[in-house]
Amino acid sequence: MALNPYDADNLGWLGIFLAFSGLWDEGATFAEKAIKLTGPSAQPEWWYAPAKRHWIRGEYQEAYDDFQRSYVESSPDAHLDLAYTLPFLGRIDEAKAHVATALKLDPTMTIREFDAFYRLLCFEPAFREKMAGALRQAGLPEGEAKSN
Repeated sequence: MALNPYDADNLGWLGIFLAFSGLWDEGATFAEKAIKLTGPSAQPEWWYAPAKRHWIRGEYQEAYDDFQRSYVESSPDAHLDLAYTLPFLGRIDEAKAHVATALKLDPTMTIREFDAFYRLLCFEPAFREKMAGALRQAGLPEGEAKSN
């Protein structure tokens, strides 16, 4: 970063890595700088850092707006990001529609699978529990416990 502080790719991905390691403010700051530098050609994934920071803070409209900017129609995860945000905005029917689309794209998707993915990324239990509760409201199947 010291050699090229205006390299948007480095800034954006550093922002994602920092945010997903729990440094939400720092990560979102780097991602937002990358987004400003690249404008409309910014990587959609870079919006995850500010979106999830807003969500963690309970700023659900801002989170929804940023998730819309990161949205990729063919991504089940993009639909589930919206689905776990919309219940907090009182928009359960829209959340259910996103879950239905996510399940069309990936019929094996469950709360348990989504939680495992976020656990792998080291998201805090409080985030995952809150997310799971919203996904339940939106109708995502719970999933079965895997036996060893």
